[in-house]
Amino acid sequence: MNTKILTKLMLTHTSGDHLFPYMSKNNKTKNVAYNLFKKGNIKEGCIETTDENKVIDLVVNHNYSVRSRSLNAVSRSGIYRLNQRSITKYKIQSV
Repeated sequence: MNTKILTKLMLTHTSGDHLFPYMSKNNKTKNVAYNLFKKGNIKEGCIETTDENKVIDLVVNHNYSVRSRSLNAVSRSGIYRLNQRSITKYKIQSV
């Protein structure tokens, strides 16, 4: 699967890595979308969307976490939220 990465929203990890939200496939629904979570990695209440502006709004303004990863060969990936220890800042970039 060719994964779509949202490079417009960049999260900075404490390691200095830059992380970007990415689409993943839900094995149950077969949907390919950005996955956003209000609390942890709980599938109940998970929002799946392909709308990049909605991803940015939910992460920046509504404290949702999102599956994100780095772009380098030694990839860091996980579910990240702005107001947690591992993310020091974010930037909305013009693409």
